[in-house]
Amino acid sequence: MRQEDDRHRSRGATPRGDSGRVEPPRDPETRTPETPEIEQPKEPARITQPPEEPQTEPPASPSVLPPAEPEVEPPERREGEEVTPERPPPPE
Repeated sequence: MRQEDDRHRSRGATPRGDSGRVEPPRDPETRTPETPEIEQPKEPARITQPPEEPQTEPPASPSVLPPAEPEVEPPERREGEEVTPERPPPPE
């Protein structure tokens, strides 16, 4: 029976063993070239932001304006006429 197993085995193949994987020998010409080492920057790159521009527009006015205070004009005075106060003096 050993001879039958040898007939089915391909030429140059190695027995699988424990790894379960067979790799054919590689020629030096077909080997993948070694990847050159990439230089890593010492500090992480910073994203530069444009400098802040000074605000040239005046701040927006509030959408709701407070009611304007009514302008009260003092009553006209005539010379020699006594002016009675609108409110009585506070009791003492």
